Amino acid sequence: MKSTVDIKVWGDYACFTRPEFKVERVSYPVMTPSAARGILEAIYWKPQIRYRIQRIGILRHPRLEKEDSPLGTSWSLLRNEISSRQNKDAKGIGYALQVLADTEGQVKIPGKNKTKTETPEDRARRQFILIDEDRQQRTSLVLKDIAYRIQAWIELRNGETNIGKHLDCFRRRAKRGQYFHKPFLGCREFAADFEWLGNKRDDESNTPKHDVFLTIGTMLFDTAYIENPKHYDKHEEDRLEFWKHEKDKAREARGFTQRVFFNAEIIQGWLDIPQSLYNELNEMEAGENGIA
Repeated sequence: MKSTVDIKVWGDYACFTRPEFKVERVSYPVMTPSAARGILEAIYWKPQIRYRIQRIGILRHPRLEKEDSPLGTSWSLLRNEISSRQNKDAKGIGYALQVLADTEGQVKIPGKNKTKTETPEDRARRQFILIDEDRQQRTSLVLKDIAYRIQAWIELRNGETNIGKHLDCFRRRAKRGQYFHKPFLGCREFAADFEWLGNKRDDESNTPKHDVFLTIGTMLFDTAYIENPKHYDKHEEDRLEFWKHEKDKAREARGFTQRVFFNAEIIQGWLDIPQSLYNELNEMEAGENGIA
């Protein structure tokens, strides 16, 4: 079952990072379906539902002049980032002080039946990110002054049957401006504002510009979280631990992620999302019990 969600989002900056430019970030010219899903989940999410993005409309930000492109303008920013990935075993500062106070210990070398002596300083460097050593300044090509209209369906999962309950919850929260965490446009530092459109009459502020045509090419659709313990054990480079929600409980699963792409094209101000990709995503994430 499915039902329609219709909201407007806008912000000062956005960066929908292309995977091929993940170090020096370069944004897609328009919001990706996964970024749109993230905004909806920031407003309301339950394990029993999944948002299917139907289409994304290109709106004109109020700050833009009439002669400016509604796609926004591109800006080059220099930002502070870190060179290493965050460790899933990272602890708090109190634990770090305790580690530094401990004596030397034995630690098992991954992939080998050997141990080595590890000093407290070595253990602290392994478990914590030292900003002064890991900080890097990187350039990002981001979008400025953008606005979009997101239309989506709510798909029921995990045996849920009451779609009206979830649609009403989303509608109330969107109208009141409530959210679980602040919605953002690609990166968390680029906050987004939103407005529930619903049955609101279309006007110039929420109607996509029909003169916008753009062939984007290959675009990120979404990421599939695939449970596969055998792959997890054999491939250390892309292993992942995540929570998998089932009918009445959540459990920790081991596996990997796989990105799904599609050929994106803006026609008359709308980016239409192939709905068959969601069926493919569900099939990829389905486990032995057939529940995605």
